[in-house]
Amino acid sequence: DRCVVDMGIADAHLAGKAKPPGALGRLEEWARRLCVIQNTLTPAINHGINLIFAADHGVAKEEQVSAYPTAVTKSIFVTLAAGGAGASVLAKSQGVGLEVVDVGIDGDMAPLLQDVPCDPEVAVHLHKVANGTQNFCKGPAMTAAQCDQALNVGKEAARCALAKAADPTTAAVMIGELGIGN
Repeated sequence: DRCVVDMGIADAHLAGKAKPPGALGRLEEWARRLCVIQNTLTPAINHGINLIFAADHGVAKEEQVSAYPTAVTKSIFVTLAAGGAGASVLAKSQGVGLEVVDVGIDGDMAPLLQDVPCDPEVAVHLHKVANGTQNFCKGPAMTAAQCDQALNVGKEAARCALAKAADPTTAAVMIGELGIGN
């Protein structure tokens, strides 16, 4: 008979490790879930990808809610694409794929990306919904249609990331964001 790993079995297994209960915080919670999803007490991640979605925020541009100007979003996006940002270096050192997605940076990123040697291991996607959001202090940041479009960009990026894995049950998709004022 095949054993089914449920949360109770995963909890008991993790409780037997040399650590105080709950010492690993959210990581321990994720480990339990991974045991259940993969139905094993020795889960594995054989394919990882980090998706970073970037957009500018109208409130940051108009209300000065950040110590940094919104132009920093463009700069960090380009640095990610070139493989020089912290997330780029960490992903590469761990063998994790990195994809950066412009969902709403204020301005055209294509010319900026042409001036920089992009890292061939970083995938860059330009799926702009709008040139930034509106200032939510003055009204809705996005229309319902823009929100739906942005969510669909994210869903499709995750679907494509999982499709690249030989076995989606041993894949992990990590989601990040970039935008001054988040």
